[in-house]
Amino acid sequence: MTLSLYIQAFSQITCLEDDLKGILTKDQSGMILRDDIVFGRSLRFGTIRADMLPQIPEGFSNLACNRLTLYCLSELKNEIDELLDRYGKHRVGVIVGSSNAGILETQAAAQAFVDHGRFPDWFGTQVLDMGLPSNFIAEYTGIAGPAYTISTACTSSAKAFKVACRLIDAGACDAVIAGGIDPLATFACNGFYALEALSEGYSNPLSKNRDGITIGEAGALFIVSREKSGFCIAGIGETSDAHHMTAPSPYGEYAAEAMRLALQEAGIKPQDIGYVNLHGTGTKHNDAAESRAVYDVFGGDVPCSSSKPIIGHTLGASGAAELAHCCLLLDRRLNPEKKIPPHPWDGSIDNDIAPIHISDGSSVLDMKYVISNSFAFGGSNVSMVLRCEA
Repeated sequence: MTLSLYIQAFSQITCLEDDLKGILTKDQSGMILRDDIVFGRSLRFGTIRADMLPQIPEGFSNLACNRLTLYCLSELKNEIDELLDRYGKHRVGVIVGSSNAGILETQAAAQAFVDHGRFPDWFGTQVLDMGLPSNFIAEYTGIAGPAYTISTACTSSAKAFKVACRLIDAGACDAVIAGGIDPLATFACNGFYALEALSEGYSNPLSKNRDGITIGEAGALFIVSREKSGFCIAGIGETSDAHHMTAPSPYGEYAAEAMRLALQEAGIKPQDIGYVNLHGTGTKHNDAAESRAVYDVFGGDVPCSSSKPIIGHTLGASGAAELAHCCLLLDRRLNPEKKIPPHPWDGSIDNDIAPIHISDGSSVLDMKYVISNSFAFGGSNVSMVLRCEA
């Protein structure tokens, strides 16, 4: 079966001023050195400038995840208005992936309770709701179809597209706003630091010198339906290896299976793929396992790169944010020279990394298909195949 979930419009926000230029030039200017996130340490985080984010209107909670969401909604206002006029508010759904939601504000409220013996007046149980991004979108736009949030760590927003497809297939929706929203949250960042998973500098995926991830914040929303358009999510593969709570299977067999399932659903072969957007976190275990999986499926011919050293690992938003990057790359108006992003790393070869084709930026994207990987704690794996219709 072919998936054929078409992208009508999308918007995204990351720490980059210009996402396409940033990934093509390895622009790391948004990876800001900060000493206010991990206690007692100064580390780099992909940070969105505060002046880029809109003010939350009265009547809605002034939360970090809502500010990211509102930016993306504002960019899609005309398209969403047309969507509601065409299908009606009950025929449009909202499926968003997130892993942090209101954690930042919850931590601040908990600290206030420790300091003053009471929670702030603005704090309530709704701030703890993982469904915050989807609820905000539904309430702000008036959408009355199914609205909920997927939270499977770093595959959250990639899984949102598969759920959107199921809702449309089941006849519950004619169109869905799908994507991911994740702000920076000190609680989560300190958790990664406790796992010794954070890089001391810029993340350095695939290098023998890699020492962990850098975290970022992002939002990306897509309007998807069965109506044909310039971009098609042609296949989505999902697997779960359940190897370890915080580490992938070292052999990458289930990650490889997710890629094969995505190719199968798209009705194509590995040689039809022109570019692999790696999950590419920069940890020892992820990079070794993912490189083996990619080599097992594609061999050493298809150019591969990661954008996480540039925008940070945006956790629950990463699948959607990186799908947006793939759309920008495939857009011939924006990328007429069909450039493939160079992989940001120091070039130090690690013999534990399978011999995949690490992009140096010299290859040309001649194929109309690309694949984007998202892998998460607990062995959750998602791969998405994107097709350019132009």
